Amino acid sequence: MLDMFFLLEGTDVSELPQLARVGVKLGRPAVCEGASDLEAFENWLGQLIDWFQAYNLDVDTPAMDQAWLKILSQALARKALSWFRRCKQEAHESGMSLSFH
Repeated sequence: MLDMFFLLEGTDVSELPQLARVGVKLGRPAVCEGASDLEAFENWLGQLIDWFQAYNLDVDTPAMDQAWLKILSQALARKALSWFRRCKQEAHESGMSLSFH
């Protein structure tokens, strides 16, 4: 994801997230598989939110909310991903949209 910041032609470097300007790349937090461990989940979620903030992705707009959901789906596996997909499908079937909030 960070690489796309460098590929945007005509982008003012001062508009890039601070970490992108100095070439720092942070890996996303480990994938959450959905284990029944509240403390592990809270730590994982905190790391994901910290990652959003490190790249200035914590702007609260509808477009960013959808980007957060896409990033979230990439950070889930096994039980957690199955649950997320069910929630997304149920929201779609009821005419609603999923939100990160």
